[in-house]
Amino acid sequence: MENQKKNFIKVLNVIDMAVFIVTVSIFAFCICFAAVSMILGKESPIDGYGAYTAYNMLQRVGILIIVLIPFVLRLFRVVLPPPVTIAFNLFMLITVFGGTFMGLYINTNWWDKFNHTLSGVFLGLGGMFFLNALTRKNEKVSAFGIFLYAFAFAVMCGAVWEIYEFACDGLLGSNMQKFRNDHSLVEYVGREALIDTMMDIVVDACGAVVAGILCAVATSKNRDFLRMFEIKILPKKAVVAGDITTVADGDVACEIAATEIEECNADASDIVVGDTDAGDRSESLQ
Repeated sequence: MENQKKNFIKVLNVIDMAVFIVTVSIFAFCICFAAVSMILGKESPIDGYGAYTAYNMLQRVGILIIVLIPFVLRLFRVVLPPPVTIAFNLFMLITVFGGTFMGLYINTNWWDKFNHTLSGVFLGLGGMFFLNALTRKNEKVSAFGIFLYAFAFAVMCGAVWEIYEFACDGLLGSNMQKFRNDHSLVEYVGREALIDTMMDIVVDACGAVVAGILCAVATSKNRDFLRMFEIKILPKKAVVAGDITTVADGDVACEIAATEIEECNADASDIVVGDTDAGDRSESLQ
């Protein structure tokens, strides 16, 4: 069972790295393509986008910086849970690259609702990161409690996003809540103007239900499911090349290089010997 767990963690780390590399490569390509198009004076190949502007370049650079955050944190010995970073990178690819850069939001009618449904799933899974932090001292978290938290967290994030869209439309004159037609710019009236926002919340909730069920089932099969979403702070010696081995002591978890395990074991032996000597002296005094 322990070997299976280690193999699963290794596979998860490989998937995490692969998704990260693909995500960074795609967004780096988007920056290069936009820069070359601006220099050559070419318009975007996406219908309805027109020529690239400085705003488009800043948008792409900003997204790449956001995607690189987990990598930068790792340089400071802070390792985010692989399930969280995998979900985050997939979310960025689907929403930003597919929806915004490839124009699927304005040129594909069903894309927005598909995206909101997936967002509900990813946000529900991401909620496990916070639930783990809240329940580290309590190993007994029921499957129903996890379902309820995943559902509530995802729906809450969906509602906050709609508030953000409403604010942007009012302050910046955008059309994030689709209160007008993207092409004709004719504003909708009455219930028709509310359909986009309400359907976004509905499909967010559907995705949240899926995430809740997945997390609840995973918890019922593996009581350590929540601990997969724990942040790890690496000691300074861990930031070296080589295989990584996890060493845990109660609530403190750290990772050290396999090449240094012998040194740690030697230190631990010294401590044990010291404790034994102290015990012997205590017995002689008695």
